Amino acid sequence: CDDVTTANDVYKNEIKPVKVYEPKLGANVSIFDDKEFENVDDCVQYMALNFGFFIPDIEYLCDLEGFIKYMNEKVKVGGYCLYCQRQFQAGHPTQHHMISKSHCKVAYENGVDGEEYEDFYDFSASYEDLDDADIELDEDGEIVEKKIEIARTGELVLPSGKIVGHRDFRVYYKQYYRPEETRTCVLAQQREELLRLGCKFSGEGASSLSAINELSDSEVMVKLVKFQKQVRRGMMVEQRAMQRAELIAQRREYKSTKDKLRASENTTAKIRDYHKLL
Repeated sequence: CDDVTTANDVYKNEIKPVKVYEPKLGANVSIFDDKEFENVDDCVQYMALNFGFFIPDIEYLCDLEGFIKYMNEKVKVGGYCLYCQRQFQAGHPTQHHMISKSHCKVAYENGVDGEEYEDFYDFSASYEDLDDADIELDEDGEIVEKKIEIARTGELVLPSGKIVGHRDFRVYYKQYYRPEETRTCVLAQQREELLRLGCKFSGEGASSLSAINELSDSEVMVKLVKFQKQVRRGMMVEQRAMQRAELIAQRREYKSTKDKLRASENTTAKIRDYHKLL
């Protein structure tokens, strides 16, 4: 018994105490590997170069030290991933997950973690460029978001001023009105084109250079459009004539083949009847 007691005492003496994880939560400590730096700027630069860490809207971040310290507490005390918001064992397991999954970043999305970091940002500077007449503030001094309105025609008027049309008017939305051409180079090219094709306008009096020069820009455009329509109409008529000729030829070939097969069947039937008579 004395020998057993002595062995147990020796075994107890050889057991080493378990080290308790003590997280480093300073603003100058890296979130992903506990490396310390002299200041928070060096720490942020180190995390950006080695882990791709990016702070969204950093130009509106008013408390960088508090932001980095909060990130350290979220990872090393709470055990939450900064991106997917999954919870792991606090400390190294969470860090290993973010590094292996490339989650060394902030989701920064409404409904996920966007409201979580509002205390570290100040977006009042972004409102300076807005017109004061178009801004509505509530009792707390915050901007009131404009709602979507419905016009008398049933169209939706967005807060930005854009209009979302109703499907009943899609026929009108598809219409396209070409604006009147005013560029000098284009107008000169149109007149040259009309001069080249002037002799083809029968009865329009535009077969000479002097007659073309006397026309206005709009008249030149109208005559060119008219000629293009005539060309397309002629091509369509020619194409239909070719299709009709091909169809007639196919019918004739089919009728000829059918007549040959019918004659062959009649001949075969006569030969069969003759052999029966024999």
